[in-house]
Amino acid sequence: MQGPADPEEFRKSPRTFLKTLQEIFCDTSDRMVFPEHKSDKYLFDNPRELERALSAIIIDPRNLTDTLLSDLGLNDAIPAKGLRKEEKLRIRAKAIPRIKEMLANLRPVKYDKPVGYQPTKYFRLMYVAEGEQEGKVIGTQHIRGQKKIFSTDIHGAERRITHIEKGMSAELHKLGWLEMALGRIRDRLADWETLKTSDERSEITERLTSVVDELKMVNDKTKKEMKQKIKDSLTIDDSRGRPNPSATMTKLTRAITLLQRRRNNIERIWQNIGRDKAVLKGLLTHEYIAMASFAAEVERFNEHLRILRAGPLSQTDREKIIRNLRIRAKETESMKIEPYRSFGEVFRKQIDATIEELSQEKDSEAQREFVKTYCVAKIARAYMKIQEVLYTLSVQPYVIAPQELETKLRGINDGLSPKNPVAPEVGIQEFEDAFGEIYHMFNSLYKRIEEGGDYDTMKKRIKEIDWKELVKSLN
Repeated sequence: MQGPADPEEFRKSPRTFLKTLQEIFCDTSDRMVFPEHKSDKYLFDNPRELERALSAIIIDPRNLTDTLLSDLGLNDAIPAKGLRKEEKLRIRAKAIPRIKEMLANLRPVKYDKPVGYQPTKYFRLMYVAEGEQEGKVIGTQHIRGQKKIFSTDIHGAERRITHIEKGMSAELHKLGWLEMALGRIRDRLADWETLKTSDERSEITERLTSVVDELKMVNDKTKKEMKQKIKDSLTIDDSRGRPNPSATMTKLTRAITLLQRRRNNIERIWQNIGRDKAVLKGLLTHEYIAMASFAAEVERFNEHLRILRAGPLSQTDREKIIRNLRIRAKETESMKIEPYRSFGEVFRKQIDATIEELSQEKDSEAQREFVKTYCVAKIARAYMKIQEVLYTLSVQPYVIAPQELETKLRGINDGLSPKNPVAPEVGIQEFEDAFGEIYHMFNSLYKRIEEGGDYDTMKKRIKEIDWKELVKSLN
């Protein structure tokens, strides 16, 4: 680690997590280079090094905007409106220790080094391993020329990645069009002698102007330079007013080269994001599969499960059930990303409660706790399925017809409904209360579909449900 770096030295330093953090949080005069940290893998493999580096980073409270604090899930740290500037700054500064604690507890999003997993030098998606933001996904993103950091859950991270992919796809399409348009203009200039009339020459200028218009909102450095080269080509005449098509062709060739560089950069980023998406999808499956499979197996074998039958259990039965439940609890211990981390925590508490009743030979009470355990798993499974709907509404609304959407929603609702219990004689009022809130959500979604499918309102309604609190209410 070395002291503050000059802007050019900092700009040329390798892209690392620490560099991105400084771009987001630090004043330019306080930014440092960490030459000993050649990769993020080294940093995250050595938590003490991460903590040491973070202690040296100076967070400027002026950079802690309302938007940034909100993106980090620190809404309670946002100063109230109407306060003096100095007071607002003091309040923002109070959030700095919380931010540093969160950053020190970040770990890369990956799951037990799956087949084909390759360590990367730079991580864009991380999760908070402990602390007040435990289980949250923290990501970094480049938006309109600025580095951004955000806090979300695992499904929010998946939707963000898909939106980024869609944006890159649109940009590649535009770059392809621009390259073709510039190439045609350059080829036309090569045949300058055939451009006999001023109208034909004006047409070239109009085409170049249309290309400039396509680039009017760019922030990327390469695209800005490309835009300037094209603007310089609008005038084919030199400083003395004489046509100079060769100079214009040279400028256009440089613009095309810059365009190709940008395209190559996007393709490289897309490869990295594709890897992130694959790891995220694998982790997502890992997070929910234990409880989803538990719910499915209870439903499939409920008539044969000894704990759900009437009458007392034998001691052999109790010991067998306890062994199986402990295996199920262990399967959820590695769940670390919200909201599945919280679901798993309640699931294990319910299993512990069931085992406690079995150990005391209170079979009826154990049956009730077991059914509550199943209800926790059932809500977690419904949450996963409703998130699939939210994903479709957010990133692929055009691929699902309203009737198909309603059928999918009713299937989720029916699978969750207390009208289809695995043990009809065991009433769980806590679950019926929780389902009541979800039931109202489904009814409002059906109504929106009948009214023509206001997908934005439907997405908002789905996000209003606090699924973690519903699950906790069962415990």
